[in-house]
Amino acid sequence: MGSCSDLGGVIAEMAAVCTCVLQVHCISRCGADALPIAAGFSWPKAAPAKIGLIATAKQGNMVGNHPWPQKGNLMFNRLKLSAAALALMAGTALASQDTLTLGMVLEPPNLDPTGGAAAAIDEVVYANVFEGLTRFGSDGAVLPALAESWDVSEGGTVWTFHLHSGVTFHDGTTMDTEDVKFSLDRARAEGSTNAQKALFAGIASVDVVDPLTVKVTLTAPNGNFGFNMAWGDAVIVAPESAETNATKPVGTGPFAFANWVQGDRVELVAFPGYWGVKPALAKATFKFIADPTAAFAAMMAGDVDAFPNFPAPETLPQLQADPRFS
Repeated sequence: MGSCSDLGGVIAEMAAVCTCVLQVHCISRCGADALPIAAGFSWPKAAPAKIGLIATAKQGNMVGNHPWPQKGNLMFNRLKLSAAALALMAGTALASQDTLTLGMVLEPPNLDPTGGAAAAIDEVVYANVFEGLTRFGSDGAVLPALAESWDVSEGGTVWTFHLHSGVTFHDGTTMDTEDVKFSLDRARAEGSTNAQKALFAGIASVDVVDPLTVKVTLTAPNGNFGFNMAWGDAVIVAPESAETNATKPVGTGPFAFANWVQGDRVELVAFPGYWGVKPALAKATFKFIADPTAAFAAMMAGDVDAFPNFPAPETLPQLQADPRFS
């Protein structure tokens, strides 16, 4: 039985064709040493394998074999760091390759998680290109991200976040509390296009204390505020690039945007100036293949390394019988 050290770890080390209980089929044509391994994750050389559902992936919103075409209203629908996303945050060096091509069923309509309602946006850029103040742990716990720590006032209405130092955006500009204030004020503004404005509705004010300390005052106590800040809709963006993030995203994550060939693929490259643990991959490509027949053909031809959400489960017996997938 594998154990996920982070959301989306279900493809981090696939040694064989696997069928997940997340209503999704996860397929890999690579051996265990060829794919990145999320810290602490292990996968047996057997299939099918079962993964626990708690905060590990998306729920509901199934349309045939094409899961989660839209962001749901349920909070846990937003715990959807796809297998594609955090699998790229490998903490272990790759044995035989430093690139990865992932087949994806859905192409995002844009690449700005703060300005679109499609789940496919987060599946590509969240935790890869963009980060929030907090993030989700595999058990649903709220963990530090851009904020290394935070304090909550006795009354529960003032949250003070302390940022990591030395964080930069992919364009080289410094990420500090002015960017946090800009991001939160932008998300809760009257004309905001953020799909989850309810996450920010309880904010009364955002005040910069110093470059690494920001104070968020709420209109009423909210013990879930740290949880809210871990959603993809709450990632931190810069005023210099916010308006162009839909097509040329600039974040603080371990991967920087390189190219988007619409209708075909999105390419990310490792960001050498990343403030956190460096990814093992040098490049990751998200290849969009919605047609089940084409997805199966791509796996057989070796055009993709893995399919987090495999759209052709009826072909699993053929893949299981192929020695290349074991």
